[in-house]
Amino acid sequence: MKQLDYVIEKCAAAMNAGIPVLYLETDDMSMLDELLRSERLLPYWYRDCDEGWKQLSDDDKASRVKPENVAIFNGSLSTYFKDVNNTTEASTYTRTSFVPGYTGFQYSRTGVRGGVPQVIAVRNYRPDDSTAKALERLVSEHLSAMPGDSILRSFIILQSPVVSLPAGLEPYVEVITVPRLGDDEVADIIRRFALREHEECPYPKLLDSMTLNFRGFMRGKIEQMLRKILLECGTLSGIDVEEVSLRIIGDEKKQMLQKSGLLRNRELGDKEASGLERIKDWIAKRKEIFENAIEAKRDWSLNAPKGVLVSGVPGTGKSLLAEETARILGIPLIQMDMGSLQSKYHGESEQNMRRLISLAESLSPCVLWIDEIEKAFAGVKGSGEADGGTTMRSFGTFLTWMQDKKAPCFIFATANDVSSLPPEFLRRGRFDRKFFTFMPTKEECRSIFRSIIGGRDGRTSHLFDPEIFTDEYLDELLAFCGQKGKFMTGADIEGIVDDAKFLVYLDAKSRNNHVRPACAYMAGPFKKALKAAVLDARTYGETDMDKVVECLMLLGKEQFVPSSATNVVDVSRVNARRMEIPPFEGMPNGYDELLYKKISETLDEIRSERHPQRMEL
Repeated sequence: MKQLDYVIEKCAAAMNAGIPVLYLETDDMSMLDELLRSERLLPYWYRDCDEGWKQLSDDDKASRVKPENVAIFNGSLSTYFKDVNNTTEASTYTRTSFVPGYTGFQYSRTGVRGGVPQVIAVRNYRPDDSTAKALERLVSEHLSAMPGDSILRSFIILQSPVVSLPAGLEPYVEVITVPRLGDDEVADIIRRFALREHEECPYPKLLDSMTLNFRGFMRGKIEQMLRKILLECGTLSGIDVEEVSLRIIGDEKKQMLQKSGLLRNRELGDKEASGLERIKDWIAKRKEIFENAIEAKRDWSLNAPKGVLVSGVPGTGKSLLAEETARILGIPLIQMDMGSLQSKYHGESEQNMRRLISLAESLSPCVLWIDEIEKAFAGVKGSGEADGGTTMRSFGTFLTWMQDKKAPCFIFATANDVSSLPPEFLRRGRFDRKFFTFMPTKEECRSIFRSIIGGRDGRTSHLFDPEIFTDEYLDELLAFCGQKGKFMTGADIEGIVDDAKFLVYLDAKSRNNHVRPACAYMAGPFKKALKAAVLDARTYGETDMDKVVECLMLLGKEQFVPSSATNVVDVSRVNARRMEIPPFEGMPNGYDELLYKKISETLDEIRSERHPQRMEL
């Protein structure tokens, strides 16, 4: 159903039921004018007050309908009762002529003089004390009216992006959430614009791309951007139009983000999420749907993927994976700012969540990154006592959206502690897949070292002796780390490399050697500095192995899928109930088998502490 048809149908149903106040929940102020100019609501404005109306034929109704004044206020009703017998400060439109078969009205702009306007509309409604009193008075007059009174022919229509009503008026208000323009409507706007500008309609693939990226914008904003595209390209169907349109639409979406305060645009950094091939491959295979979302839905009945939940050991690349996902899919990365959702006023937090969801869908296709989601919805289980249920209601709204969403908004949620998330969040239907990141293997550590030292796309590799990138060089270093019990995450490796570079820099400055070597970091001095940095570091696998083991048990219980092709422990064979792990099946390499041994020893310690009697037996 088209946007305007849906709104008219809801308004008509409310008017038939005798509800005096209609509330349009939308930020599109032009929707109110479109509604007021529609002939289709006129019979409902008269309702059943005139018994003779029922006896008229459709032609007679069309010829006799003459609406009274429609008063349009901006923001507030505070001026409505200022001087009801004289001209108010409202903008008004009065029908001046009617031509049979004509689908619209001709209006003259006048002031409201005397009597009660048939429709009192408030554009971009803002609650205040005077407006509350005006609404209460109008509703009271409506409820106190006798059959046939003219007040029964009057309705109040409010419009604003966030619903806010005076207490006590809720039963007399029908809230109508205005849906976004459908894909067919957006495509029709583009076609009509091209026809009006004497241009060719964009070819099918370009039309689908523009339609997908125009999702969430209002009619007027779409036409503004089409005009920009036309001015820059001189046509709507050239080979450069898609690139220009994506840039113009992208700039407009950045403006939306800045104005909202609920989401943040995340620029993609230079760091690479090394390893983690399984999740990268899974995402890459779904790129085709994002590039052809409309065709996939129309011809194959395929919806865009919902998203993934990535949990695991802190510092193992979850945040970098969010950027990698956006880079693979070729769509923007936006980050949810949970702090901006919270409000001290009753009901505003829930409204902010609904606005955030609407905005995220408007910005699609995009990756919506929710970092440490367990903290974002912390206290859900006890929120009924702590905050009157605000967090629980916001969480419920978000869960429902995750289940039902069809827009190509890919949710990338990360969690360090999934045990604090409610069970309903982890069940199938919220996410397409649940991945985990674990302590990197020797092979992954080599890849991480190379990525950090060389920089993304090898931009800094010229600073290092080529020997540093060899397997033999890195294997010796990692064997040293394993022997010292320094088991590392990606974050640990980055810190060790930075420390080593600093040590080499200080050594070079202290020598004051004016003979510049071929590379800034030669193999020998850099290896010495790396080993010194390793000994000085307190790695996560060294200090928090108990947390690593607990994470392993929990991920095994919740049936998470590994993000990497190889793992020190096969999580699919972990028995979380008995706290048992399968035997080591890799090749001894001086690092992986020592990491497995440390995990196994820590697991035995935890098991003996929790079940001392079982261990004695």
